[in-house]
Amino acid sequence: MLQRYRRQLDKRGNVTTFWIVGIAIFFFVFAVLGTVVVAWMQHAYAQAVADSGSLAATKKMDQWVQEEMNRKLQEAMNINPNGDPYYMVLGTKEKKDAFMREVINRHRSELQAVVRKYVTKNGGSRHGMIRLPVNERIEVEAQLKFEPMIFQDFFENTFVKGSGTGPSRDYLTWLKSKVVIDY
Repeated sequence: MLQRYRRQLDKRGNVTTFWIVGIAIFFFVFAVLGTVVVAWMQHAYAQAVADSGSLAATKKMDQWVQEEMNRKLQEAMNINPNGDPYYMVLGTKEKKDAFMREVINRHRSELQAVVRKYVTKNGGSRHGMIRLPVNERIEVEAQLKFEPMIFQDFFENTFVKGSGTGPSRDYLTWLKSKVVIDY
């Protein structure tokens, strides 16, 4: 086997041919590996973008839940001054679920706008998803346009997605089922 290989190398021009073919294969493998690394880096960046959107959404949701809870408790005290306002507003699991759904539905467009603002501000696409609750957190899925080193035409309309979650909140446990909002 080794002698056959030496005979091939003894012929004029074979070494040059092996080098040219070897370099071409090396560049192709390097470009494919580079594309995989770019995809991995863009995924990590998409996760950071989604984290920023989730933090903004959580901060706004904290504000809206507190405002709505204060308003509802005040209304309950005005209607029945001798009753327990907390029980009237949030006394059962069904009331808590209805309260959270009302807050989300009332502020749905504002929530979409806040998440879109922070995601696009950090380089993400204008479209994605907001899911709540996910482990007592608000999860945002952001996407970035994939820009590979090779095969750009093949990946023309391809996006890299990443998801991020904000801090956990007790009021998100009040929801009985998941809420998914496109932004």
